[in-house]
Amino acid sequence: MDISVILSAAIAVGYTFVGGLYAVAYTDVVQLFCIFIGLWVCIPAAIWEDKTADISQNASAWLGEIGGFREKSLWIDSMLLLIFGGIPWQVYFQRVLSSKTSAGAQKLSFIAGVGCILMAIPPALIGAIARNTDWRLTEYSPWRNGTKSATIPPDQTNMVVPLVFQYLTPKWVSFIGFNVRTQYLEAYY
Repeated sequence: MDISVILSAAIAVGYTFVGGLYAVAYTDVVQLFCIFIGLWVCIPAAIWEDKTADISQNASAWLGEIGGFREKSLWIDSMLLLIFGGIPWQVYFQRVLSSKTSAGAQKLSFIAGVGCILMAIPPALIGAIARNTDWRLTEYSPWRNGTKSATIPPDQTNMVVPLVFQYLTPKWVSFIGFNVRTQYLEAYY
Protein backbone atom coordinates (compact mmCIF):
# COMPACT_ATOMS: atom_id res chain seq x y z
CA MET A 1 0.00 0.00 0.00
CA ASP A 2 2.80 2.43 0.87
CA ILE A 3 4.53 1.79 -2.44
CA SER A 4 1.25 2.38 -4.32
CA VAL A 5 0.68 5.71 -2.58
CA ILE A 6 4.26 6.86 -3.19
CA LEU A 7 4.11 5.77 -6.84
CA SER A 8 0.73 7.52 -7.37
CA ALA A 9 2.06 10.71 -5.78
CA ALA A 10 5.20 10.61 -7.92
CA ILE A 11 3.14 10.18 -11.10
CA ALA A 12 0.82 13.05 -10.13
CA VAL A 13 3.75 15.36 -9.34
CA GLY A 14 5.47 14.30 -12.57
CA TYR A 15 2.57 15.03 -14.90
CA THR A 16 1.88 18.30 -13.08
CA PHE A 17 5.49 19.41 -13.62
CA VAL A 18 5.38 18.40 -17.28
CA GLY A 19 1.88 19.60 -18.19
CA GLY A 20 1.14 22.25 -15.59
CA LEU A 21 -2.43 22.97 -14.56
CA TYR A 22 -3.72 21.76 -17.94
CA ALA A 23 -2.50 18.28 -17.06
CA VAL A 24 -4.40 18.44 -13.76
CA ALA A 25 -7.60 19.60 -15.50
CA TYR A 26 -7.35 16.92 -18.18
CA THR A 27 -6.71 14.28 -15.54
CA ASP A 28 -9.83 15.37 -13.65
CA VAL A 29 -11.91 14.99 -16.81
CA VAL A 30 -10.46 11.55 -17.52
CA GLN A 31 -11.08 10.46 -13.91
CA LEU A 32 -14.71 11.59 -14.01
CA PHE A 33 -15.24 9.81 -17.31
CA CYS A 34 -13.68 6.60 -15.94
CA ILE A 35 -15.80 6.79 -12.78
CA PHE A 36 -18.98 7.27 -14.81
CA ILE A 37 -18.21 4.37 -17.17
CA GLY A 38 -17.05 2.09 -14.34
CA LEU A 39 -20.22 2.63 -12.33
CA TRP A 40 -22.44 2.04 -15.36
CA VAL A 41 -20.57 -1.19 -16.20
CA CYS A 42 -21.40 -2.47 -12.71
CA ILE A 43 -25.15 -1.92 -12.96
CA PRO A 44 -26.11 -4.52 -15.62
CA ALA A 45 -23.71 -7.08 -14.16
CA ALA A 46 -25.21 -6.70 -10.67
CA ILE A 47 -28.85 -6.35 -11.70
CA TRP A 48 -28.79 -9.59 -13.72
CA GLU A 49 -27.30 -11.49 -10.81
CA ASP A 50 -29.67 -14.24 -9.65
CA LYS A 51 -29.26 -13.12 -6.03
CA THR A 52 -30.91 -9.77 -6.84
CA ALA A 53 -34.66 -9.26 -7.08
CA ASP A 54 -36.26 -7.01 -9.69
CA ILE A 55 -35.87 -3.45 -8.40
CA SER A 56 -39.01 -2.21 -10.18
CA GLN A 57 -41.26 -4.65 -8.31
CA ASN A 58 -40.74 -3.21 -4.84
CA ALA A 59 -39.59 0.38 -5.30
CA SER A 60 -41.24 1.43 -2.05
CA ALA A 61 -38.98 -0.97 -0.14
CA TRP A 62 -35.71 0.48 -1.44
CA LEU A 63 -36.74 4.11 -1.31
CA GLY A 64 -36.76 3.98 2.48
CA GLU A 65 -37.71 6.86 4.71
CA ILE A 66 -35.93 9.45 6.79
CA GLY A 67 -35.80 8.38 10.44
CA GLY A 68 -35.98 10.48 13.58
CA PHE A 69 -34.62 13.88 14.56
CA ARG A 70 -30.96 12.95 14.09
CA GLU A 71 -31.49 11.62 10.55
CA LYS A 72 -33.63 14.60 9.55
CA SER A 73 -30.98 16.95 10.94
CA LEU A 74 -28.30 15.21 8.88
CA TRP A 75 -30.44 15.57 5.73
CA ILE A 76 -30.99 19.27 6.41
CA ASP A 77 -27.26 19.71 7.06
CA SER A 78 -26.44 17.97 3.77
CA MET A 79 -28.91 20.13 1.86
CA LEU A 80 -27.45 23.30 3.37
CA LEU A 81 -23.96 22.08 2.49
CA LEU A 82 -25.05 21.59 -1.12
CA ILE A 83 -26.64 25.04 -1.23
CA PHE A 84 -23.94 27.07 0.51
CA GLY A 85 -20.87 24.95 -0.16
CA GLY A 86 -18.17 23.43 1.95
CA ILE A 87 -14.50 22.54 1.85
CA PRO A 88 -14.77 20.38 -1.33
CA TRP A 89 -16.13 23.40 -3.20
CA GLN A 90 -12.59 24.78 -3.32
CA VAL A 91 -12.03 22.67 -6.44
CA TYR A 92 -15.17 24.04 -8.08
CA PHE A 93 -14.27 27.65 -7.36
CA GLN A 94 -10.70 27.03 -8.51
CA ARG A 95 -12.05 25.95 -11.91
CA VAL A 96 -14.65 28.73 -12.16
CA LEU A 97 -12.29 31.52 -11.11
CA SER A 98 -9.68 30.32 -13.60
CA SER A 99 -12.12 30.68 -16.51
CA LYS A 100 -11.14 33.28 -19.09
CA THR A 101 -14.61 34.84 -19.31
CA SER A 102 -17.65 35.09 -17.09
CA ALA A 103 -19.68 33.33 -19.79
CA GLY A 104 -17.22 30.43 -19.66
CA ALA A 105 -17.55 30.28 -15.88
CA GLN A 106 -21.32 30.30 -16.18
CA LYS A 107 -21.29 27.49 -18.78
CA LEU A 108 -18.94 25.49 -16.58
CA SER A 109 -21.33 25.86 -13.65
CA PHE A 110 -24.34 24.65 -15.65
CA ILE A 111 -22.39 21.73 -17.10
CA ALA A 112 -21.20 20.84 -13.60
CA GLY A 113 -24.79 20.89 -12.31
CA VAL A 114 -25.98 18.53 -15.04
CA GLY A 115 -22.90 16.38 -14.50
CA CYS A 116 -23.62 16.08 -10.77
CA ILE A 117 -27.16 14.91 -11.48
CA LEU A 118 -25.93 12.36 -14.04
CA MET A 119 -23.18 11.14 -11.70
CA ALA A 120 -25.78 10.56 -8.94
CA ILE A 121 -27.82 8.08 -11.00
CA PRO A 122 -25.45 5.05 -10.94
CA PRO A 123 -24.85 5.08 -7.15
CA ALA A 124 -28.62 5.38 -6.58
CA LEU A 125 -29.24 2.38 -8.82
CA ILE A 126 -26.45 0.43 -7.13
CA GLY A 127 -28.07 1.23 -3.77
CA ALA A 128 -31.41 -0.07 -5.07
CA ILE A 129 -29.71 -3.23 -6.32
CA ALA A 130 -28.07 -3.74 -2.90
CA ARG A 131 -31.40 -3.21 -1.15
CA ASN A 132 -33.03 -5.88 -3.33
CA THR A 133 -30.28 -8.45 -2.88
CA ASP A 134 -30.54 -11.42 -0.55
CA TRP A 135 -27.03 -11.15 0.86
CA ARG A 136 -27.29 -14.63 2.43
CA LEU A 137 -26.85 -16.06 -1.08
CA THR A 138 -23.49 -14.31 -1.49
CA GLU A 139 -20.15 -14.85 0.19
CA TYR A 140 -20.64 -11.65 2.21
CA SER A 141 -20.21 -12.16 5.95
CA PRO A 142 -20.69 -8.77 7.64
CA TRP A 143 -19.20 -9.80 10.96
CA ARG A 144 -16.39 -11.90 9.42
CA ASN A 145 -17.31 -14.92 11.50
CA GLY A 146 -19.29 -16.88 8.91
CA THR A 147 -22.63 -15.47 10.04
CA LYS A 148 -24.70 -14.16 7.14
CA SER A 149 -27.40 -11.52 6.97
CA ALA A 150 -30.20 -10.97 4.43
CA THR A 151 -29.40 -7.25 4.36
CA ILE A 152 -26.34 -5.10 4.86
CA PRO A 153 -26.14 -4.06 8.53
CA PRO A 154 -26.84 -0.35 9.16
CA ASP A 155 -23.28 0.34 10.34
CA GLN A 156 -21.91 -0.94 7.00
CA THR A 157 -24.26 0.81 4.57
CA ASN A 158 -21.52 3.29 3.68
CA MET A 159 -19.81 0.36 1.92
CA VAL A 160 -22.70 -0.47 -0.45
CA VAL A 161 -20.90 0.33 -3.72
CA PRO A 162 -17.75 -1.71 -2.94
CA LEU A 163 -19.89 -4.59 -1.62
CA VAL A 164 -21.95 -4.70 -4.81
CA PHE A 165 -18.77 -4.63 -6.89
CA GLN A 166 -17.16 -7.38 -4.84
CA TYR A 167 -20.06 -9.79 -4.36
CA LEU A 168 -22.49 -9.20 -7.24
CA THR A 169 -20.29 -8.67 -10.28
CA PRO A 170 -17.80 -10.81 -12.21
CA LYS A 171 -14.11 -10.36 -11.42
CA TRP A 172 -13.40 -8.23 -14.51
CA VAL A 173 -16.22 -5.82 -13.59
CA SER A 174 -15.07 -5.58 -9.99
CA PHE A 175 -11.53 -4.91 -11.24
CA ILE A 176 -12.80 -1.96 -13.28
CA GLY A 177 -15.07 -0.83 -10.46
CA PHE A 178 -12.48 -1.02 -7.72
CA ASN A 179 -9.99 0.91 -9.82
CA VAL A 180 -12.66 3.51 -10.54
CA ARG A 181 -13.64 3.65 -6.88
CA THR A 182 -9.99 4.17 -5.94
CA GLN A 183 -9.73 7.04 -8.44
CA TYR A 184 -12.95 8.49 -7.03
CA LEU A 185 -11.65 8.34 -3.48
CA GLU A 186 -8.31 9.87 -4.48
CA ALA A 187 -10.06 12.66 -6.39
CA TYR A 188 -12.58 13.65 -3.74
CA TYR A 189 -11.22 12.65 -0.36
